[in-house]
Amino acid sequence: MPQPKQIWGKLLTRLRESGEAALFVSCGEISDVAVEDGALVARTDKEYISDLISTNENILTIKRALRFLGFNLDFKVVKTVSKDADEISDINFLKDKFDNLIVE
Repeated sequence: MPQPKQIWGKLLTRLRESGEAALFVSCGEISDVAVEDGALVARTDKEYISDLISTNENILTIKRALRFLGFNLDFKVVKTVSKDADEISDINFLKDKFDNLIVE
């Protein structure tokens, strides 16, 4: 079986060729993919992309495209925590604590 990134690339090409422009663009934003337990798993920290791709219709479209390409894989989208989430949380905490303090 090809590497997950190769499968993902073929899937993107199939989506583009089959006229699934919105799904193609949304999936194109994802670069973290893996094959786990018989499923192609796409991970993203962007909630709007996760929500868009996770609709029943889009999951079915992706599964069909995978089957068309000869891959008998399920498909899952996993929403991950943003890499910057800890820093943003810390900054917001400090802003709340020291909102009256001006530092130059």
